Amino acid sequence: MFDSEYVFRGKHADMVKRLTAPLGANIKKSIFETNYDVYAVAPFVGYLYSRTAEIDHSSDANTKIFGDKMMNEAENLKYNYRILMLLIYKDKTQEEKTKIAFKLDKDDEARAEYDKVYDSYVRGGVEILSEKIFADSKEIDGYIMNMYNFMNEFNNRYFAETVDIA
Repeated sequence: MFDSEYVFRGKHADMVKRLTAPLGANIKKSIFETNYDVYAVAPFVGYLYSRTAEIDHSSDANTKIFGDKMMNEAENLKYNYRILMLLIYKDKTQEEKTKIAFKLDKDDEARAEYDKVYDSYVRGGVEILSEKIFADSKEIDGYIMNMYNFMNEFNNRYFAETVDIA
């Protein structure tokens, strides 16, 4: 579990590349520093926005998180996986949820269907992040405003008070 490279494919690879690319010719910063950073956040964004997505094969584009990074972050990723499985399968019995989230680590075959669900939320989250940040914008000012609007929307959606930074 989380012991090999992870590959984003097709449109999701293009979205991840854009999320990790410098924001402009004279600007070295990006929205996310690495592919791993996108991967760590995306499943929760996908879950919170009820978005899953299938693997896209519309192009040969791909971008990776290397196996050594996945293995170095395995404990954090397992934690994320467990939380998401508990959220997704909240209607199952306690015993079933515990088995899905905690007892299948070494059984790739038994865990495969749950891994597919997790990965579909990763891809869905990548789509949401890309749509929200780059929507209707071609320049950094627009990206920043979109990011602000996305964070404000997120805050309004999940927290009682709104944040006003103006």
